[in-house]
Amino acid sequence: MSIRNGTASIGASRHGIWVVPLLVIGFGMLIARFVTTVPGYFLIAGSIAILLGLILVRHLQFALIGYMFLAALAFGESPAVQSPNSGYKAGMMPSEVLLAFLLMLWIGRAIFVDGFKPVKSHLNRPLVALGLVSVVSLVFSNTLIGLKKLPFHQLAITQFAEIGLLCLSICAYFFTANALKDGKWIGRIFAPVILLAVYFSGHRIIGYDLPIPMIWGSLILAMGIAFVYSRLLFGKLSRPQKIWFGFLLPILAYAAYSDAAWISGWVAVTGVILIVTWFRSKGLAALLLALMLFALFVYPGVYHSIHEESELGGDFDRFVIWVDASRMFMNVNPILGVGPGNYQPYVLLHNTIWFGSQTYTTAHSNYVQMAAELGLMGLAVFFWVIVGGIMTGLTAVRRAPPELRWLAIAATAIFASMAVTSMFGDYMFPSRGNNGLVNFGTTVYLWLIMGAAAAAANLRQPAEDG
Repeated sequence: MSIRNGTASIGASRHGIWVVPLLVIGFGMLIARFVTTVPGYFLIAGSIAILLGLILVRHLQFALIGYMFLAALAFGESPAVQSPNSGYKAGMMPSEVLLAFLLMLWIGRAIFVDGFKPVKSHLNRPLVALGLVSVVSLVFSNTLIGLKKLPFHQLAITQFAEIGLLCLSICAYFFTANALKDGKWIGRIFAPVILLAVYFSGHRIIGYDLPIPMIWGSLILAMGIAFVYSRLLFGKLSRPQKIWFGFLLPILAYAAYSDAAWISGWVAVTGVILIVTWFRSKGLAALLLALMLFALFVYPGVYHSIHEESELGGDFDRFVIWVDASRMFMNVNPILGVGPGNYQPYVLLHNTIWFGSQTYTTAHSNYVQMAAELGLMGLAVFFWVIVGGIMTGLTAVRRAPPELRWLAIAATAIFASMAVTSMFGDYMFPSRGNNGLVNFGTTVYLWLIMGAAAAAANLRQPAEDG
């Protein structure tokens, strides 16, 4: 019996020998197929991704800080991934591709190595709820209202692009809040934000063209000012650091206020200055507010100049756009809106502003855009996100270690200021229709910084249940 079994084993092993070369040949054919049919961009990107993945999966904190040095720089885009008639650049930017790559590493490590125990914060539930509402609205806007009522140019790819930007922003917060587990690494987010702010301020002051473009750089300037100002007031600094930061702060502020044409930019800067000051002295913050209002409305020429430039730039069209957007979602679906990414198809049926055959493709306000695309339910959840973000910041101010209290205060100031500024633009969640694929590289810093603040709040003890 044993001899027969032995003979059978030998026969099986001889037949099994042919399996190895067949597998090698088959794998080689798959590789050949991949190389000959896939553009070189994706082959190179895939090879680099495999190499970086092996290196960074054990060093996610290092990878996250490295990402923050690069995300705001629009130094290239992938081959087209959207429809050619979308009217906007179709490639994905490094800010989206790199973040998606890091998220895959983080999720993989959480599943197979560390387990997933998300830190608690007041932002957790509203951000998840916002993602769920957007998915429900997406399904409803494509199925339940009936195909005959859908605009013929409503494209699935643009809807997925819109919801993708939203989900990447949400994931950026959770990734940062859970990946940063060391106080030194949390403090290191200071360097990339300041370096990018200095990079853009040089362009603003000297006037040279940026070798690598940075979109909405004034918002990065506001974040950099919040960081420097907060460290001056609340950080433990050596004398050389105080001198350096005291020299840097007015330079960044001058760069920010040197362009009064873009109202959102200097509103964001003013907001972070006032809020950081408020944490130090409410009376001083009130005095600064009075001085700023005097400079705006009383000092000769300032208000007139800003008003004239805003009128020439079409900023006052927003009031008409918002009325059109409200009529749009009320006529289509006031509860769930027209669906993420569908503002552009529907606005052609409800707008009152035309530039020949063109019109505005977004509501130019996160609040109005949320109402139009996600309905009253989405707008309510968005307000929940605003409240949750401010509560998360204030919790971090109370609970972060003393050496990171400056970060918690700066994050709170940045979030609250961006919440106000987003009344006039899509600065918290960028819209695909307003060049959101490029602008995401700037807006993502809001969620990275808030995630770092939440991580700082959980260093010493678990945060209050959010």
